[in-house]
Amino acid sequence: MKGQNVYKGARDLPLYTACYRLLEVIDSTLDTFKRDRKHTLGQKLYNTTLDLFECIRIANDFPEDREKALLTLLGKFDNIQTILKLCNEKMYITEKQYLALFQPMASIERQALGWLSNTRQNARVGLLTESAS
Repeated sequence: MKGQNVYKGARDLPLYTACYRLLEVIDSTLDTFKRDRKHTLGQKLYNTTLDLFECIRIANDFPEDREKALLTLLGKFDNIQTILKLCNEKMYITEKQYLALFQPMASIERQALGWLSNTRQNARVGLLTESAS
């Protein structure tokens, strides 16, 4: 079995783990939202976080769609950051809850940007290799 590529599922990626940690923190944070905000901002926050997993799966399983999936993930991630900033400023969440989100958020951003950069670099190298042929 040496030398064979073994399928690595999206759930095996560190980016998936970071997104799951974020989902856990958001899930526990939603309990403190007021009822009207829980069903608007809270639900949007939760659903957008869940959308990140679909982007990761597409990026992992479909290399030809990887750049687009990672850009979509980063766009959704930006929306999450915006909602969380509003929640913090309007005091829908505590400062402690907001700070608990920093570690997984930083990890997600770093990993997604790194994967995107690597994807773009590999695409450029592939184009250079093809044009040299």
